[in-house]
Amino acid sequence: MSKRKVITLFGSSMIRPGDRDYEKAESLGRRLAQAGYAICNGGYMGSMEASAKGAKEAGGEAIGVTCDIFSRRTACPYLTEEQRQPGLLERIGRLIELGDAYIVLGGGIGTLAELFVVWNLLAIECIPPKPVLMYGNDYDRLLEDLQRTAEIGPKQMRFIKVVTSEEEILAELEK
Repeated sequence: MSKRKVITLFGSSMIRPGDRDYEKAESLGRRLAQAGYAICNGGYMGSMEASAKGAKEAGGEAIGVTCDIFSRRTACPYLTEEQRQPGLLERIGRLIELGDAYIVLGGGIGTLAELFVVWNLLAIECIPPKPVLMYGNDYDRLLEDLQRTAEIGPKQMRFIKVVTSEEEILAELEK
């Protein structure tokens, strides 16, 4: 029997039920589970909760990688598995290690930190090539700005793809 593929999602902890981005993350978690993928995320609130809720309600797996430094936070109730890490860097490392692919939702500085760590590990060939899908139109401008202002060229850009729909995500994951 083959191992189920795990998709790690990075995204905002600030969104709440009823927000457009929360509904988008919940729908994505559901679609990924229906397609046979397990999801993995940081295990708390916001897009993490939303994607776990969608996956679990669709009968899928939702792995949450939580962290001792957030001891006042409670893991989201929709997780099917919690993997606790002692520190933030170990948490990010575990999120990356578990993922067969990565989806970056809207978020803040933490989401960008996770993106840049996985992107750098891919660029310096510390992990095998895996898809990094940035979900949303707003990421095109960010990537253009990075190419213009940082030492990021085609060699590094080959690891990243901007996607704008769940259908496009599923198609990319099937490649």
